[in-house]
Amino acid sequence: MPPPGLPAPANPPAWYRRWYAAGRCNRVFLLAFHLLLLVSVYTALYCFGLVHRLPTSQGLLSWDSNLYLSIAKEGYDDPGVGKNAFFPLYPYLWRYLGVGPVGISLLLTTCTMVGAAILARTFRLTGRQLLVAVSLPALVFTLVPYSEGLFYVWGALLLRGLHRRNLPLTLVGMLLCCLTRAATTLFLPAYVFAELLSWDSTERRRWLNLPAGLLVMGAVTATMMRIFYIKTGDALAFYHVQAKWEHIFREPIFPLQSSAGIDILWLDAVALLVTWLSAVACAVLGSWWLLHLLRVVQRPLPVISKAVLFSLGYATGTGFYIMMYQGGDLANINRYMLATPFAAVLLWQMWQLQPATKWPVAAVVAGCLAVALALGFPFRLESFLPYQAAWYFGLYTLYVLAYLFISKGTSPWYREIATGLYLVNLVVMAHLLDLFLAFIWLG
Repeated sequence: MPPPGLPAPANPPAWYRRWYAAGRCNRVFLLAFHLLLLVSVYTALYCFGLVHRLPTSQGLLSWDSNLYLSIAKEGYDDPGVGKNAFFPLYPYLWRYLGVGPVGISLLLTTCTMVGAAILARTFRLTGRQLLVAVSLPALVFTLVPYSEGLFYVWGALLLRGLHRRNLPLTLVGMLLCCLTRAATTLFLPAYVFAELLSWDSTERRRWLNLPAGLLVMGAVTATMMRIFYIKTGDALAFYHVQAKWEHIFREPIFPLQSSAGIDILWLDAVALLVTWLSAVACAVLGSWWLLHLLRVVQRPLPVISKAVLFSLGYATGTGFYIMMYQGGDLANINRYMLATPFAAVLLWQMWQLQPATKWPVAAVVAGCLAVALALGFPFRLESFLPYQAAWYFGLYTLYVLAYLFISKGTSPWYREIATGLYLVNLVVMAHLLDLFLAFIWLG
């Protein structure tokens, strides 16, 4: 059966019939529709004065974008400047292409949509699920001259390789991800976790999976250190710049907070919730695997996609890294977690659990309460009064719960919930882009 979407033309050529039957036509249409609607929403809000800036070359060079452009034009500089905190693949690609901020933003947006199409094909996302996944507000970082757009498409390749147990594709995706961002520290434990818990005695080349992945990450790390040494004279320049930005090990201070401000706090809170739920899932699955290995438990682990296991490990590592290396400041956690394809895979796995089980709803509600308490609810949340804090986290909980009820069978109003959630996300994404263009830090 062909997928729902655009009708096939009469007497189409053979290549179109194959393209249409594979579902590519539907995915391309939906992603093009998403971009068109996003542009329409932004321009409508601009006309009504609700957003105040159009994307220009000057506005798109906010914050890290300008540092990336500086590397692309001038190369790396003294470690004290801070430019060499970024890995080279993206700025060197920008240099090679020779385009301006608008041109590179269009390319990165295209990369993100290609990554989303790969995820949709790999995990068989429905149209609603695909639109919700690509409208996560943090994905605004994939539309501007940051490395997130490039990282998204490479991460999608990595996840497809893991899900299909395709070792060459996994290694290629991993290599490109680690050349684009400093991801090795987070990928290493996630990959080991995914490989150990998904061991399959019938899989060909199973003995190669773990050492091959470790070899790729080790080779990338050595290569980056060599590049930094040649360019700056300091092989550990990346880590020294991180320390300069106060990204050093510090005990978290409670209540947690986000230096990005109240506009971003709720997104950072969503990422914190994903961290904690992923950590619980990793602990449960890891304990189950270990007890089965020791023959204490006879029942083996349920079959879980290797991509899901990797995403759980990545989310756990990312969240705790941010908390432990920023002293409880959650700034950047939404960007490093929600603006990645790993968040989309975790959403997909959550949708597989619905409506067969109801415990995810209880887990999410309990997690939202834990996040609220960690952020100072009800008396120490920013400058909020207790009733204001209760309203804030009530809306936050409803927003998170909406993601559980957009699949068929989860609610009689799943279509309306999915549509409403998608439109809310588009408006928030437009607002965040407006803030970015105004040189306001989003984290």
